Amino acid sequence: MKYTLRKVKHFAASTLKLAKKYVRLHRKHVLEFPKTIQLPITFACNFDCVMCGMHHMTGRKSFTAAELRTILQDKLFREVTTVGVNGGEPFLKNNLTECITAMAETLPKLHSFSFISNGYFTDIILAKLREIRAVCRKHNILLHLSLSVDGVGDMQDFHRGCSGAWAHVKETMTRILQDRGSYVDSLDIICTITRHNIDPHK
Repeated sequence: MKYTLRKVKHFAASTLKLAKKYVRLHRKHVLEFPKTIQLPITFACNFDCVMCGMHHMTGRKSFTAAELRTILQDKLFREVTTVGVNGGEPFLKNNLTECITAMAETLPKLHSFSFISNGYFTDIILAKLREIRAVCRKHNILLHLSLSVDGVGDMQDFHRGCSGAWAHVKETMTRILQDRGSYVDSLDIICTITRHNIDPHK
């Protein structure tokens, strides 16, 4: 853990130094502190998608809740209003709710979480969304979920490298929409454009 924190702190310090130099040169046009964080919270994933190399990184260590608290206490993050939570598949992370709680309690101006999921593990996703929704309500934070859909039926299965991918994400969507308020504030789908789904005849 100490080694990971040392690497992250060094990266954050170097990034902050470069950012401050850029701000000095372009002060009229650049905010001094970031408003948004894009956080790959885990490298674990159940798919081997045709447009992604994440399966080569599945063994890499991800953040603990304690590490996130330590990192995000830096003044660099004091103006953050939005955290994008992605992966891998974020809902495969065992301590996901603990990490969300850590961010909700550490980032003073946090206004929203935005998750990206492949929607495969319906029951796990819904159970964790209920937990995270409770944390968000406690801290007056909005919760948004985007489900990755790159085609209908066989096209989704092809892109995800898994038979049944379409059926699972469809079920997840349907069940959330039946009782959206219990799970999220907003829901949409996102799509990665590839040569396969932009023109499936080629």
